[in-house]
Formats: sequence, C-alpha cells, structure tokens
Amino acid sequence: MNKKIIVILSVLAIIVFAGAVIISVNKNSNSVPVATNTGSTTPTGSSSTSTPTTGGTATTTPNVKTYNNTTHAFSFQYPATYRDTTAERSSNIPLLSLEKGETAIAIKRIVPTASQTYEKALINDVILDPKGDHPESFKEFTSRTINGKQFHWIVTSRFEGLITINYYLKRDKDILVFSTQNRNVPEWTNPAYVIDDEPVHKDLRGMLATLKSATAADTTLEISLFYVNTTSPDFNVSCAATGKVTRIIPKTVATADAALKELFKGPTATEKSQGLISSFDKPLEGSTQDPKPLRDHYIGVTVKNGKATVNFKPDGMTYLNSTACMQESVKTSIEKTLKQFSSITEVVYAINGKVVTDWDA
Repeated sequence: MNKKIIVILSVLAIIVFAGAVIISVNKNSNSVPVATNTGSTTPTGSSSTSTPTTGGTATTTPNVKTYNNTTHAFSFQYPATYRDTTAERSSNIPLLSLEKGETAIAIKRIVPTASQTYEKALINDVILDPKGDHPESFKEFTSRTINGKQFHWIVTSRFEGLITINYYLKRDKDILVFSTQNRNVPEWTNPAYVIDDEPVHKDLRGMLATLKSATAADTTLEISLFYVNTTSPDFNVSCAATGKVTRIIPKTVATADAALKELFKGPTATEKSQGLISSFDKPLEGSTQDPKPLRDHYIGVTVKNGKATVNFKPDGMTYLNSTACMQESVKTSIEKTLKQFSSITEVVYAINGKVVTDWDA
C-alpha cells in the first residue's frame, strides 16, 4: 500500500477516536439535571423516599433530595445542587433554607389570626422592595395551579440586581410560603425580562410540582357519638333516648376502636349543659362494685363480617350487666356509635375475649 495512503488513514483514525472521546465527555457532563419544569411534572432525576420523623428532614439521591416535614405535614423534592443552610441562619429561621450560588429558596409558614382572611394574611406578609410597603390589594398577586394545587405568587423585589418572589399555598390552618431570591441579576433593569424565566423561579416551580401537603381531610375524620339525652321527650319512658354529637379525630384504620375511646371520654361541659350525660363514668349509684369508669375496663374491638365484638375486662360487667336501664343506656350509646359505620351491622360484647350471651335483668 502506498505510504501516503497509510498516513492519511492513520490521521483519519485518530480524528474519529478523538471525536468519540469528546462526545462521551460531553454526555457525562450533562448527567446531573436541574428541575426547570413549570407545571405538573416532577423534577428530572432519581426520586427518593424519606423516613418520617418529627420536624424537617432531607434525604439524598445523586440528583434529587427530598425534604419531609412531618410536624407540619408536607414534603417535596428539590435538586441536589441546592445546599441546606437552615442551621447556619442565626435569626428569622425558616422551616428550610436552601442555597445555590447567588440564589436561595426559603420555606416558612404563617398562621392567620381568627379574624384574618387568607387574602389579608398574604398582603400583611409581603413588604415590597424598595418601597417598603405592603401590596395595595390582593389583585397584585397572580394565581397559578401546579400539579392540582392553587398557589398565589408575587414579585416582592426587583431592585439593584435583586429579584425575589413569594409563592403561597393555603391550607386548613396555615399558609405555606416559598420564597426565592436571586442576587446580581444583570437583567433586573430590563422591562422585557420575563420573571418566569428566572432560573431559581423555574427550580421552585419544579419543586412545587412534587409538593405533597396534607389537609384536614387527609389527616382527620369526623365521627358521631351518642350519649343519653335527658332533654329528649323519650327520656322519661326510655333509657335508650340519646343525642348525637360530632368529634374530629385523627384518621386511623382502627376507626371503630378510636370512636369507642372517644365515646368513653364522655360529653364535654357544653354538651352536659345541653342535657347530655354519660353512662360510662361510674356504676349505678349505691353500687359497691368497682367504681372505675368503663374506659378503664375497655380492651378493644374487632370487626368481622359485619359483627363488632367489643372486648372488656371482667369488671366491665359492672356497666354491661347492671340494671335493665343502665344496660340499655350503656349498650345503646355503644351500638349507635359503632353502627354509624357501614361495615358494622351487629354488636356483641366479650369479657377477656369470650362473648357474653347470658345477661341479667
């Protein structure tokens, strides 16, 4: 083969090999993504799961971290390029403070007063820079829905290279506030500069797309309790005359058990003033039997095939197998409370696990 041709082929081989190396390097240099989505998708990268703990914690994967605050019931993912600087702040400590270069994101919560509306709470929270004033009206906030959640946001500063933005999420008892800050922005004087294109603003929207926030409907349950009602027209002729009250309890899979435990606490002072009384506080007047309240004898309840078996210690019979009137008032309250649940159609009673079938009176 001609030497000149051999040289040319050798040079071409070197060029092809170098090009392959460059492509491989460039491909690897772009392997760490940053969340830049604006709507309902989650940040690109690996997801992670954190173990619930009290307060806020962050767990890490190579590309994404997950912040989980079990105290205030919310969590979200954020790019691992952000550094958690919460512990470094000596004042005005938020729930979480994140920083990356010239940008920062902080999360806090505000609790409106009883007389304060959501709109007023947002207006009071915002101090516009450089004016130092609050917004004149709620119309200055922009509404945006991200992954099914409605946020209201506002640019709080666009002054001397600093751009800051606040996002607000209304919940049952508080408002979550997400604040971004970008320093030394060259375009801050450019009226055509699109705030939506702010890199940290894009990052925040990506984080909010992964936000999971519990509301009262997610964490609580409304139940009904039935107590003897002395003001009922039927009270003079029936020990089963009851009145219904409601309670809000933490949501649980053991609903029947939670309802009975709440029932055995008895009516509130207000409910007592309205004529409701408890049959669970003490045995029949004059009884020499165990004087402890029924809740101290309660073991638990099991539900199977529509039948609820309410289990007590032996001294629970002081209430369950007393006079006919006391039996009726105690059992009626228990059974009406349990039968509010569609899964329960029958109620039986047991002592140390053995179902009772023989009753006195």
